[in-house]
Amino acid sequence: MQSTGIILAGGKSSRMGENKALLAFNGETVIERLVKELQAVTNDILIVTNTPEDYHFLSVKKVSDRYPNKGPLAGIESGLYHSTNDSNIIVACDMPFVTAETLEWLLSNLEGYSAVIPEVNGQIHPLLAVYHKKVREIAEKCIEANDLKLQIFLNQLKVKKVTEEDVTARSLVPFEQSFFNMNDPSDWRKAIQISSKN
Repeated sequence: MQSTGIILAGGKSSRMGENKALLAFNGETVIERLVKELQAVTNDILIVTNTPEDYHFLSVKKVSDRYPNKGPLAGIESGLYHSTNDSNIIVACDMPFVTAETLEWLLSNLEGYSAVIPEVNGQIHPLLAVYHKKVREIAEKCIEANDLKLQIFLNQLKVKKVTEEDVTARSLVPFEQSFFNMNDPSDWRKAIQISSKN
């Protein structure tokens, strides 16, 4: 399936104190790891960032928010705007355990829906999810109305929710772990601990 992988790297990383995407993780930066996992399942990758110079070492396309300072919804909108495919994987830049297997499985569920949103332990994860390009217009309308909460956007889509139960039969072992995200230095230390045990 032709698809685009979109990495959202536009956050301010204020709680972390440094750029989360560039944190070292198992001998590489988190964003390098995400690019590798996406390359295994997509034919096109782009990074949504307002500081493209931070990612000069990556030979993938960089695009900026079309609506600056409007949060993750603007990142999704810009990524979908620049995408050349109907199927799009959105990944936040602070998720070090994302696997190609999980991404491929999420992609495989998109047919007939406008988005595939994982729900893990009762929490939805719209920033590790799959979206059809056509939902960009809905994202844009939400932004223009200043309705920036992702739930307002999702409520207007035909969403397929997938949960831990859906993947049990497929043995996607690190599925829950895939949704671990790093907000502050203690999360980063925890990620390195988890990684050393795997």
